[in-house]
This record gives sequence, structure tokens and C-alpha cells, in this order.
Amino acid sequence: MKKNRGILGLASKGLLGLLALLTIAVALIYFEFRASLPRLEGQLNLGGVSGIVSLERDKNGSLTVTADTRADLAFGTGFVHAQERFFQMDLYRRVAAGELSELVGSAAFGEDEKYRFHRFRTRAGKVIKRIPKGRLELLKKYAAGVNAGLADLGSKPFEYWLLDVEPKAWSAEDTILVTYAMMLDLQDERAKGELKRSLLQSFYPQPVYDFLVPLQTEWDSTLTADATPWVKPTVPTIGTPKDLHKTKEKLVSSILSHKDKLETGSSNWAVSGGLTSSGSAIISNDMHLDISVPATWFRLRLKQTSNGLDLAGVSLPGTPLVIAGSNGDVAWGFTNNRLDTGDLVKLEINPTNNEEYLTPNGYKGFENITETIKASDGTSRDLLIKETIWGPVLEGLSYDKPLVIKWTGHSLDAINVKLFDLESITTVADALKIAPEIGISPQNALLADKEGNIAWTVFGRIPTRKSGDYGKINSWADGRLGWLGWTTTDTHPRVVNPADGRLWTANNRTASGTDLKTLGNERGFVSGARAQQIKSNMDALSKPISETDLFNIMFDNRAVFLQRWQTHILTVLGNSSAADLKAFTNSIENWGAAADPSSVGYRLVRNYRYRLYEDVMAPVTDVCRQTYADCDYEGASLNWETPLWQILETQPEKWLPENSGNWQIAFENAARRAWKDVLSGKTELVDYTWGEHTRAQFNHPLSGAVPGLGQLTDMPHTPQAGEHEYMPKVATRSGGQSEHMVVSPGHEEDGILNIPSGQSGHPLAPYYGAGHNAWLTGTPTPFLPQETRWKFTLAPEKN
Repeated sequence: MKKNRGILGLASKGLLGLLALLTIAVALIYFEFRASLPRLEGQLNLGGVSGIVSLERDKNGSLTVTADTRADLAFGTGFVHAQERFFQMDLYRRVAAGELSELVGSAAFGEDEKYRFHRFRTRAGKVIKRIPKGRLELLKKYAAGVNAGLADLGSKPFEYWLLDVEPKAWSAEDTILVTYAMMLDLQDERAKGELKRSLLQSFYPQPVYDFLVPLQTEWDSTLTADATPWVKPTVPTIGTPKDLHKTKEKLVSSILSHKDKLETGSSNWAVSGGLTSSGSAIISNDMHLDISVPATWFRLRLKQTSNGLDLAGVSLPGTPLVIAGSNGDVAWGFTNNRLDTGDLVKLEINPTNNEEYLTPNGYKGFENITETIKASDGTSRDLLIKETIWGPVLEGLSYDKPLVIKWTGHSLDAINVKLFDLESITTVADALKIAPEIGISPQNALLADKEGNIAWTVFGRIPTRKSGDYGKINSWADGRLGWLGWTTTDTHPRVVNPADGRLWTANNRTASGTDLKTLGNERGFVSGARAQQIKSNMDALSKPISETDLFNIMFDNRAVFLQRWQTHILTVLGNSSAADLKAFTNSIENWGAAADPSSVGYRLVRNYRYRLYEDVMAPVTDVCRQTYADCDYEGASLNWETPLWQILETQPEKWLPENSGNWQIAFENAARRAWKDVLSGKTELVDYTWGEHTRAQFNHPLSGAVPGLGQLTDMPHTPQAGEHEYMPKVATRSGGQSEHMVVSPGHEEDGILNIPSGQSGHPLAPYYGAGHNAWLTGTPTPFLPQETRWKFTLAPEKN
């Protein structure tokens, strides 16, 4: 016994010792973790600033930077961005440059190859040399502020401890890379849509193609009317998938994975001063992006004491600019414009030398460039890029000849820092003059000024082309096709002060006529259903229209688009003798006509629509893929609702899904597959709510890889209202409205600005996640930062 007691005693002492070591280790980790918190109070004397720079935060961490010069404002912005969001900025630049492997290891080689293809690090270095000296100085000051903020942290940001790497200093070139990262997020940088439409067009007879990929739909909501109104299409009777099906092989269609895809975009709308009590115009903007922790945007106000600049809105960490906001005279906001920024060029290879291709000046050799991708584990991989006079050669496509991508993003004109010019404009007219020259991913820009004017235009470069059909793949070897340059102020699309005082965009086709030809991509815009519902809401508002009125439109989750589908499925159930399906009738009848978290019926109707779409339209892809492996109807058209609904209304035999017998059976089969989780007993009907489907999952990029990290970093997984595309309230599990902004220039104190996930990227910050609940619930948060809670000062070094 004594011996056992001695062993137990030794074991006890050993465990205590181990516990003590663990306690010390945890304490060290905790204190190291705390050491990377941003400075909130006090003063720091350092080089790089010419005068006092005040950094004030309110209770939510919203930042106001005050300084005497614009350069010092840039420095202060960079300082705080680094202390709050450096890892996020680092990811942006590394993704754009194809350098993610240097941070996370060789597992990212595939991702890096995808983006290194564009050689943005090289292009960014060239873009920097083209930036005017004064603007370049601001980028350098911002970079100096970033590096000073990073150096001032007591420890490197926690993500770098987890990855066991050191953060890399920031440069002015990196800010250009961040801009490229946003371009990659917003644009079809490999013209995949054009490829898929071209494959469909080359496979199906033209009448079938026109039916499947419509130019116009009943949901269009353009800012200017089409000369020819929409006409209900006729369902083709020849050249259908059944006619062309030559084998019994059933291919797996990619459309089966589309259900929760967020079409990167946004919504915005504006009203003129004639509809408001102040006489100033008002703009509303909610940009739709994937949402993580921290959020994409950073709330920022810049005040320059020497010239009265007072600029507020949302900034993008990695850049010194307010991206969307107001300068007191003019306010602006963006939505993604899906205009044609890229063309596929078919190469004619020299039959006697496969290293040469035909150009208007004869055969020319490829420029072969090798990019070496390095990983943090010491491994590397070489990527060979073949360049032509039009752009790089795309690899791995199922096409009979090599293809090249001619893309706006590869031009050095595509990126600049002319957004700085918005800081000093005083009217909408001023903004319209510079719109064609602004180097960003082309965006629908809505503008509103203090005098009451409103306008729609495009910020970003729009290519001009020689006459020809650029909607399909062509050879440019004979010189008849090609790009001529960019639109100018005279040819750049715009709508100014419409008679009804209202403007709106929602990634839909905004233009018609000459403006639409200028934008191109006529068949590639998203459905106009969201835009149509926004316009309807605006028309219903009574004068005077307020900021709150426009804010409320953002949360409209009414199922206007799905209303006819609810009627349709109730008819199907009414005609059915199947007891298992009739059990769903009550939930569908009482669906609430909205994408509400508590609605069971909405989820049933919505899932039925997608399942029937798959049953009816999957053969369009499957048959085409027997010839072209890259064929994909889903990727070719975002307006498949129009042909699908016409098929349902007419119920032609040639479009009847396989193994159905008749359309009633086809509808019932689709319903059973759509609701299989409930029918199988996997889920109780009462629990089959829309909120469970859209439960938000806004997580830190590393939380999935580090056990337990998510409990510290991630936002609560909360059921949400809204849908991924067809209504103003846009929401998915991991994406949606990345900000809610409503502002009237000159009346910023009445404006509204919400962002998800909060300002800080550090979980121990006192305002971590602040504002997220307001964003979730649609509770307005003031546009401007409120009462100062913390003040920190940067000052020049003492002599």
C-alpha cells in the first residue's frame, strides 16, 4: 500500500507539474494573442507623418482619421488597416498574385496556378509606373502606414502563428494586387460564359439556341425601354435534346450543383431631389459578396483639416480609398455590371510548326513564360504560360482549336487609382466626365448629388470593337475582328435625371439599343426579377421619400418571382391522387409568400422549381456534352426561367423528362425528388424551414482547419431571411449583402450603414463582431461614426 501510495504521489506530482506547464503554455499563448491587439489609445511618435494624425473609434470600432494632409490620411488609414485586418489584406494580394502557397503550403498550388496565369504581380509592377506622381505618393504613404501598423503590434497577427510563417511587408504594388483580387471576384476572367454559349450555339439549331438563351425575358427591368417589346417565346419542335440524343449514356449535368450559388453582384437604387424633403438626392446600395470574418468592408471617415475634405463610407483593406460613400456633395455606390470584358479568340496554328499561330501580319511564335510558384514548405512548381498578341492561351478546354482570352483585366489601362478623383467632385456631372477613365472592375455606378441630380453610368473601362459578332468564338487572324480601344465620355453609356426621378440596378440588363451594344454580353445578364421588384417598391413610395424608405427595400423578401410556382405546384397536388404528396398541400398553401426563416412552404416551392428545372433542362447539357465536354447550360444562361416556364405552360411531348409517361407524372416525380428528405423521414416537415436552409455560416478563413478556432472567431450560425438572387433581400449561407448603405449627400448624419462581422479581425478586440446583429436584423446603424470611445494619435518623431 505504501508503495502504491508512493507511486500515486509521484504520479500526482507529475500531473501537477504537467498541469503547471500547460497553464504556463496557455498563458503564454494568451498573452501572445493579446499582444497583437490594435492600439486604441495613447500616442505614437514615428517617422512617416508630417503632422498629427488622429485615429478615433466609436463603440463599434468605426474609424475616423483626421489629419492636415491627404498623405497623412493615407498613412493613418494604412496603420489601422494593418492592425485590424492585415491577414485579410495579405490573402487578397496573394490570391491575385497566385502566391497563396507561400502562406499556406503546397496544397494551394492548384489555386495559385489558376491565378498566376494572369501574371498580376508583373502587371501590377507595370501599372505602378504609370500612376501620376502625386497619386503614387499616396499609395506609398498608405504602404508605409501599413508597415508601421504591423511593426507596432506587440506580436504578429494570430493567423501567422497558426501557419508558422512571418508576415510580409506591404508595398504600393500590393494595393494594385488587391484591386485585381476584386476584379477576379467580379469578372468572368476566362470568358467561361461566352465559351458555354458558343458551344450551345454550335450544337443546337439557331431557333433552339435563341429559345434556350433568350435576349429578352418577361422579367427585364431596363432603365431605357427596348425598341421591340418582349414576346412570349414559342417552344421549338425540332432540334430538341430528344431529337439529338444519339446514345443511352446519361451524363452528369453540372446544373445539379447550382442551388445555392450566389451570383456575385449587388443592388442599388436612387431617387432625385424632387422626391425628397431636403431637395438632395438619396442613394441606397447593398453589394453582394461572399461574407467571411472579418467582413469585406471597413467603415471609414476621412477628414482633412486643410481643405475641408470630409469623406465617409466603406473602404477596402489593402487600399487607401473610400470605395462607396459620400464626400458631402456627391454620393456613389456600385453593382456588378456583367458587360462583355472578354473575348475568346480561336487560334490558327501553323501546320508546319505548332509553335506558331496566324496573325494579321502572318505567322508569329508564342512567347513562352515560366512562372515559378513557391510554397512555404520549400517545394515549388513551374507554370508555363503561352502568350499571344491577344492574350494568354487557355489550357484544358474541349474545343477543336486552341483558344486565347482577350480580357480587359490584362490591359494596363484596366487598373488605376482614379477613384481618388471622386473625393473632390461636387456634382454628378463631374463624376460622369471621369467615369470612362476609372480603372476598376467595370461596375454599374449610381450617383446622387446635393443639388438633387441622379445618374447611372459604368465606372471602368469598356472596350470598343471592330464590327462583328463577338458573342461566339471566332478567329481574329484575318484582322477583321479585334479591339479598337475604350469608350470615351461621348460614347460611354449613361442615364441622367430620368423623368420619374428613379434609378435602379441589380446585375440585370440595364441598357437597351446603342448602350446595350456598347456593353455587349446581351445574353449574359442575370434575371431582372430582383430589379423589377426593387422598381416596384420604389414606385409604391409616397413623397417625400426618406433614407428609411429606401433602407427598408433592402429587406423585401416577398416571393414575387415564385408566386406562379406556388400556384403551379398546388395545381399539381390538386390533380394528384398520391397521399404522400398531398400531405404537403397545407404547408404550400400557407407558405407566407416570402423567403422567411420560419416558412416550410417557401422551401418546398423553391426546391421543387430547381428539381423540375434539372429534370427538364439537364438533357440540354447532357446531349451537348457528348460533343463538347465543357458544354453547360447553367453556365450559358442565367435566364432559364423563361424557356422553362413556357415548356411548363405548353407541356410539349418532346420536352417531357425521361421515364415520366406524362407531364403530371413528371411534376410528381420532381416533387418527390425535391422533398426526399421529408418523404424519407430524414427531416420532419415542421423542421423543413427556409431558415435551416439559409442558416448563416460566416467564418474565419482558418476556422475550418484549426479545431476550436471557430468558437472564438466565427459569427453565430443564424437562420436568415432572403434568397440567393430573385428578391431584394439577398442571402445565402456564406454570402449576401456585404453592407447596407443609404446616404444623401449633405445629410450624412441621417444616413445608414451596416456591415456584417464587425470592424476588427482580432477576436479579443472590444468591438469584435459589433454591428453584426444590426446587420442580421436590419436595424439601422448611423452612416457616420458616432461618439468617440477610443482615441489614438500618430505624431512626427521628436527631434
